[in-house]
Amino acid sequence: MTISQSLQQFYKENNFKGDGGESDDFFELKFKQLHPKFLEKLKQHNTNFSPTETKLSILVFLNLTSKEIADLLNISSSSVNQGKYRLKKKLKIDKDKSISQFFQEL
Repeated sequence: MTISQSLQQFYKENNFKGDGGESDDFFELKFKQLHPKFLEKLKQHNTNFSPTETKLSILVFLNLTSKEIADLLNISSSSVNQGKYRLKKKLKIDKDKSISQFFQEL
């Protein structure tokens, strides 16, 4: 089972809606249990992350493609790409480095 399939199953089992509600909080809590240092290290680079930016960062960290993220969040791939671009800009990531690579190196 791929990470994407696992997440889709997790979302379905936990009634994840991607709307910023309780299911998002539950997802973030579970992620923190599995990867406790990631969000701490991320916030060292910039503390002003919205819940949406945090969620996108987690999904990119998990190596999901833009299409997979779009499917999970019920948004377009172009919206995901725009979000990634804004995160990259906010984190001041070099143009030569992908956001996925940056997150894996945190």
